[in-house]
Amino acid sequence: MIDNLKNKTTSYDGVRTSSNRICKGKCVHYKAKRPANGSRYASGQVRCQTCEIYLTPEGVKENRFCKCCNFRVRTKPRNSLYKEKYQENVRNLPEPEIKRVSENNGFGLEEPTKEQIKNESKIGKKSTPVYEKTNESLKTYYELKEFLNFTLKLQTNHQLVMLKELLEHGRLHKGEIAESLTYFNNKDSSNIDAVKQFFSAPVFDILLKHELVTIDVSSNYPHISYFSLNVKLTDNQKFALLEDLSNRLMEYNTAHNIPENEFPKANNMRNINWDISDKNLLKYKSKISEDAS
Repeated sequence: MIDNLKNKTTSYDGVRTSSNRICKGKCVHYKAKRPANGSRYASGQVRCQTCEIYLTPEGVKENRFCKCCNFRVRTKPRNSLYKEKYQENVRNLPEPEIKRVSENNGFGLEEPTKEQIKNESKIGKKSTPVYEKTNESLKTYYELKEFLNFTLKLQTNHQLVMLKELLEHGRLHKGEIAESLTYFNNKDSSNIDAVKQFFSAPVFDILLKHELVTIDVSSNYPHISYFSLNVKLTDNQKFALLEDLSNRLMEYNTAHNIPENEFPKANNMRNINWDISDKNLLKYKSKISEDAS
């Protein structure tokens, strides 16, 4: 019995998966960029609800199943407003493009046939379910892993610290993040002058540019900028990422001779009473440059 269960389940970066049922991370190789006209479906892209990512046609099998999770992909928007926009965008395409969308790729104008749905049910899958409206701007666990494994080029430990703290503590304002940056770089985080030095760190711009974090302001304190992680995660994924980021941070600090914080009054957060500090310091001002990466 145990052997049978082992054959049916695998593990991916700490996340338990079931064969042909859960995202396996392969979809990131087929991730579709937003087209210039903004219309993904009319451009031939599709949406995999299981992997929570837009795919190019290369990421989809001929029977319109995702090559990663093996679930049927979405080929049209479901919201009535976006359906109308989609149909309008398709009608405005040049004739060859309409033919490509509707025939060559088979993704744009056709719905699954009854026979396809019947065959799908025979192998234990359902036709595409009706999902509640989701925030499709959220990054997935696998997109964050792709960033950490392939895009991230560390010159400081700042990105590791900010991602780890947002993952662990949730929504934080700029001052709290600066405290953590101060602490994990062996500076006195109880000294506001030491903390201020990290307010201009590029990490805020970089993570915003890669859409891994979002920024907002409090209704009570509109002059304070708060950052949140822009990634949808399960509990298992969150735990796996926290362990990974903590290990990476320790490895980076060891390799760059940054010891554990030696200041007796320092802590990674809530060292400064921001209620009596200059709140203008906490307002985020973008300094994104072309070479930020």
